[in-house]
Amino acid sequence: MQINRIEQIHNSNFNFCSKNKCSLLFENFTSRDIYSDTNGKEFANLRNIYNNLWKNLELPENLKPRLQYKAMLSNMAFSISDYMIYVEKRLSPFKMNCRNKTGKNESILRHEIEHVRQIWDIVRLIGADNMAEEFKNNTNFNIEVTPALLKKMREIENTLGRITNNSAEYAKAQQYLKALRNYPDISQYYGMSIKEIIKHLKYKNNLLEKQARNEASKYKPTLIKTLRVIINEFCKLILH
Repeated sequence: MQINRIEQIHNSNFNFCSKNKCSLLFENFTSRDIYSDTNGKEFANLRNIYNNLWKNLELPENLKPRLQYKAMLSNMAFSISDYMIYVEKRLSPFKMNCRNKTGKNESILRHEIEHVRQIWDIVRLIGADNMAEEFKNNTNFNIEVTPALLKKMREIENTLGRITNNSAEYAKAQQYLKALRNYPDISQYYGMSIKEIIKHLKYKNNLLEKQARNEASKYKPTLIKTLRVIINEFCKLILH
């Protein structure tokens, strides 16, 4: 989950110089084999997986975040500030296709959907206007509460209703609120220093992440299935 806005990082392009077997293979690829395409069939299939998963979970359609490519993103992420699930742009159609067919993308999407539901519970607990104040007062979030975001939070509250003291979800929502306030910012994490490693461990052990990983694990494909799909798709690629 991305608490703050996703920042873009500019990297240099790949260059294949030597004429070994690998470079000759890459020469036969088009640019769309290296970079994803919002109009590609792999992304369309991902949208279908997302739509079916959302429907099977019986979640309200009016609260469904849009699925969108994001340049230079390291992984799929739910952005609260944009109320959108971003997909990494620099993911080859081959890898996207394999993830779709193995079920890995369904697992990743389930992880992000759980973050969406967690935010719903927090909004329902404290109210949309108080949530806006929470974002404004906590500098760790780095979230600009735009009119569109406030409108969406009010829509969440109106659609699902408030969580009261005697609601079944009350205790869980309180825990989520506490976890959100303690959610570490790992946008600049590189995993090298002790400080960054500790921050990453706090991120992994945060209740919001633990709960999302638990839900995603129910959809995680087996290693045997993953290997079978990858080998099959790679054979199709080189024999095409």
